Amino acid sequence: MRVEPATTADLPAIVARWEELMAHHLPLDPVLYATVPNGPNHYRSFVRRHLDDSRGLVLVAPEGDRPEGGDILGYLVAGQGQRAPHYAVREVALIHDLAVRPDARGRGVGRALVASALARFKARGLRYVQVNFAPGNVEASAFWPNLGFTTLVTEAYRKI
Repeated sequence: MRVEPATTADLPAIVARWEELMAHHLPLDPVLYATVPNGPNHYRSFVRRHLDDSRGLVLVAPEGDRPEGGDILGYLVAGQGQRAPHYAVREVALIHDLAVRPDARGRGVGRALVASALARFKARGLRYVQVNFAPGNVEASAFWPNLGFTTLVTEAYRKI
């Protein structure tokens, strides 16, 4: 599975995968996973900031020998974040989004994207990576622990 750094030409394909990801999450909580009408444009800007940031990381798994800006099987958006100053480990990698085209799931695309991201973050000197996923997302709840991720903190929401 080929994984490479994304370029601005990949933005339309990344946004298409993101829209599939949002549709997949919407049944988990129709309010918290609802997006604004111009959500795709906001997400494009979010990814663009990560492309332009030396601490950001945007990877794609291209489909075959695609032309620049062609379709992708999946993508990963990550960055680096700082924990509170009272922790000895301050700097961690943060995987914000991982999405694989529905017809490409189960073929190692997500695993390859994560492996590439981990290798790149390790080369930057980072020792830990954080990811968030909804426990109601059956696929994610199996995928992440299968890659060695364990729950450290549980994030909870309540309507007020």
